[in-house]
Amino acid sequence: MNFFTSKWAIAFFLLPYVFMDFFFVNNMWNVYLILRAIAPLIGFSFLLIYGKMNKRNFLYLSMLSYYVVAIIVSGLINHSLSSGQILNCLMLIGLNLYIIYCIERFEQLISGLCILFTIIISLTIALMIFNHSSVYTYYQGEEVLTGIFGNKNTSQIFYLPAVGFFLILANYKTKQTKFKPLIAVALLLTFLILSQSGTAIIASTVMIFLICIYKWIKIPPFVMLLTYITIFFGIVIFDLQNTGWASSIIESLGKDPTLTNRTYIWSFALNHIKESWLWGFGVGNNIIPTYIHIPDATYTSPLTLNGILEILFTTGAFGLLFFSSMLILSFIRLQKTRKNLMSIIITYCLFSFFIISISESVFYIDRPFFWILMLMAINIERIVSSNKSKDIYENGDILLEK
Repeated sequence: MNFFTSKWAIAFFLLPYVFMDFFFVNNMWNVYLILRAIAPLIGFSFLLIYGKMNKRNFLYLSMLSYYVVAIIVSGLINHSLSSGQILNCLMLIGLNLYIIYCIERFEQLISGLCILFTIIISLTIALMIFNHSSVYTYYQGEEVLTGIFGNKNTSQIFYLPAVGFFLILANYKTKQTKFKPLIAVALLLTFLILSQSGTAIIASTVMIFLICIYKWIKIPPFVMLLTYITIFFGIVIFDLQNTGWASSIIESLGKDPTLTNRTYIWSFALNHIKESWLWGFGVGNNIIPTYIHIPDATYTSPLTLNGILEILFTTGAFGLLFFSSMLILSFIRLQKTRKNLMSIIITYCLFSFFIISISESVFYIDRPFFWILMLMAINIERIVSSNKSKDIYENGDILLEK
């Protein structure tokens, strides 16, 4: 077991997930599926061999399994279920099992994640220098960085959790060695700025600002969760950005109050979900591009461009219930360790994901890092107890001393 949960093995097993777009573009889908299946298969093997799991992880996996059931049942009801979706669901459960066992050696897990993103950072910089066009694209007449992910909005769901992973790694380092992960954080934030993704820049700025001021202002995890819920209802449900002073501020910044036509898509999805509110319309349905009408625009994607709304639209109230239950369980654990620096970092990383989810469908079952953050939150008490660094009250800032 020690070999399979070592930092180099973790980095290798998770590498296919970050090169998904590379495999797709180069017609190497079968190779990708084989490589991606390694970690889930190890996870299932660990479960069969060791058969032990604490109550928190068991409860989390139960909720995750019900969420997967919602995806499959919704697909069956709406005749949209594919073998690929079933495979993704099984791999999601297997990957979570693998990470659960890796968390028992948390320093190896966080080191492996940082090795993985060190490879990504190094490759991105090399391509920026020697093959500029492979990591840049033009968006509305401006050059933006997409990195190896092919899309500026895709890159943020990799870079933002990576910022958190390197900040956690810095917590394990001595004062003399922690500058390396902090350099990685600076580079990742630079990539996010160069991507010119407004949502990603806002999310990363908020996360770093909150971490920097934690010595003076400590926002409890439940407050962060309630803040996200308030933002979701204010923007997505009540469309406040299109009213009064909010609309004036957005327009003064040169932004579109419809958030690039997203408000049309959200309104359509909310009205249409009434027809199948319990099970939704299935992952991969084409209802939105088929029936939606957006003035002076064409929309061809099946996505709702909102994380929570996407879950509701595809899996209905049943799927949303169990997804929300996993979130609440995670924040209950974080609330209990809210004074610890690593708990704060994980809370703010999850919150940054929530910010992105306002304007993007980010809770993908085939992208692992949101789920890894969730498992870190579920197991935060074990992580904190295994960490030799002192409590934030004793240390005082992010450059902790041993």
